[in-house]
Amino acid sequence: IGIGTNTPDHLLDLYKSTETTGTATGTTLQRLWNYVGGDLQQQKTFIDFVFQDDNDNQYPQVRIGAEVGQNGNASSTEKEGSGAFVVYTNNAPNSTPGTNSLTERFRVDYKGDVGIGTDNPERKLHVQNGSAGTVTSSSEADLVVESSLDTAINILSPDSRQSSLYFGSPSDSIGSQLAWKHSTKLLILGTAVTSGGEVVIKTGNNAEKMRITSAGGISFGSTGTAYGASGE
Repeated sequence: IGIGTNTPDHLLDLYKSTETTGTATGTTLQRLWNYVGGDLQQQKTFIDFVFQDDNDNQYPQVRIGAEVGQNGNASSTEKEGSGAFVVYTNNAPNSTPGTNSLTERFRVDYKGDVGIGTDNPERKLHVQNGSAGTVTSSSEADLVVESSLDTAINILSPDSRQSSLYFGSPSDSIGSQLAWKHSTKLLILGTAVTSGGEVVIKTGNNAEKMRITSAGGISFGSTGTAYGASGE
């Protein structure tokens, strides 16, 4: 079927010449409109992807869609204008035809926050493998990695290459780093600024216990005497 074209290449081709080249203007070519009547609450509209052969299997295997509200909360007219994009996949435990075990895996919510494994991301990217309990992530965080088990962030590289975390700002794109390189067996923790730059270790209630100065001196305690390169 061709709509806007008399030479369709697929089962359904939609064509429209929009003349929006070189502009930031977008053009809606298709709209899926779901009138639910009564009141909007937590309704969703889906597109399903189904794969079948001559044998029995569950379906759909993948579902994408839109959800009204602020992560399901559409309890006001304002929130009814919000929405999220959601992705489901089917982890089929059996071959019963037509049934499905669809589970939400991915969400871009009304604020633009992304959730993987959670339908209520707290920050810009929230990766969840079970709940850690009653806890709220830091408001300064853009990335949250949460689990009900042991959890970690794994940075992998070849034996001859370095795995790193860099910390920077407009004045120093790489002001400090934490790195590991297998071939040298070195764990690197340090600053990377042209002048100054010190490393501080704190314990207890954020209290300084040790400082390594830019000259290589070491002091203990917030007002301790420096030892080493520039000290005693």
